[in-house]
Amino acid sequence: MKKYSTAIVIAIVVVVLAGVAIVGRLSNKKNSELVDSDSVVSKSNEKSISNTQNNVFYGSYNISTPSAGVLKAEYIKADDAIKFYALNPLDSIKGYDISSNGRNIVYEDKDEHLWAIYSNGELKKITPDKYESIDKSNMGNKYIWADKPLFIDNNKIMFISNLPDTSDSPEQSLWEIASDGSKMKKLYSIKSSSYKYLGYREDGSIAINDGDEIAFINQIDGTIDTIDVKDKEILSLSKDGTRIIYIKKNNNGKLDYNGLYAMNPYGKEQIKLPVLNSFTATNIGEWNKDSSKYAYIAKSSRGNKCKVVIINFDEEYIHLDDFDIGQDINIDDNTALSWSNNDASISIETGDNVLNIDME
Repeated sequence: MKKYSTAIVIAIVVVVLAGVAIVGRLSNKKNSELVDSDSVVSKSNEKSISNTQNNVFYGSYNISTPSAGVLKAEYIKADDAIKFYALNPLDSIKGYDISSNGRNIVYEDKDEHLWAIYSNGELKKITPDKYESIDKSNMGNKYIWADKPLFIDNNKIMFISNLPDTSDSPEQSLWEIASDGSKMKKLYSIKSSSYKYLGYREDGSIAINDGDEIAFINQIDGTIDTIDVKDKEILSLSKDGTRIIYIKKNNNGKLDYNGLYAMNPYGKEQIKLPVLNSFTATNIGEWNKDSSKYAYIAKSSRGNKCKVVIINFDEEYIHLDDFDIGQDINIDDNTALSWSNNDASISIETGDNVLNIDME
């Protein structure tokens, strides 16, 4: 959930200089708290990161918060449009997320309230102190009020809460709140010890990988349908919501990365995908913008050599392209892969380093 600034700003600067667009998921308004940005926000001097013709700068808002001290919301500004890329210091908060368009930040304070920072520097508490008859101050430290915020689109945030369960062993559930705090609703009761937000199915349903099943939540009427995935490890749902990439579990329940598979979001049309000889897939992958290509990092069966493999889902057939990374990399939970907007390159973030793979 937390974003780290060093690697991300390098990647954004590279994207900007290449001329590509920059891209960074409780109660009613009267219970939300709006902090006057004129009194709590100062703006640092903006510095050019390119020549004056490109008119691109980086800067930051220094925001005085009620309980997290002064937070620095760092941004890139191109043609007067501000897009956030980092929030610091991390030890002052529990975590944060940035909307995909870079215009909004949500962070979780250590008292488990969610706060939003907007591109004009305004700060707003978007979770309430009370929900219906439940008062946060009466629930104790072990009760989860709002945790792990995630933008699921540019204006909606999903988070975990024990609301509205006030029992001695409250269940966890997923909630959705508007980025301005105006609307909030419960989405789903979590069944397993872990869950993963996948995105949106083609019909607009929110997809949650919850243990041995994927739950699809209808945003209009709240109904839920599921598909069984107990023999699968789900890697990714395409951005257009039409394909799921997964690997299979063997008879012992271990993950088999020697084969990748695809199916539709209804659990049908399961196919085995082509693989690169002498290389094994990893769980580090990303779809391009129109969901016609899926890129993932593959590791050599011998040694530490890695490649970026592209699965091309053409209308007539599925085929692979592969590109050498050019150096050994350590793959862990902080490794991330992203496409440029024109699909001409892929960036691999590994800790504090960013590698750029040119595919043209």
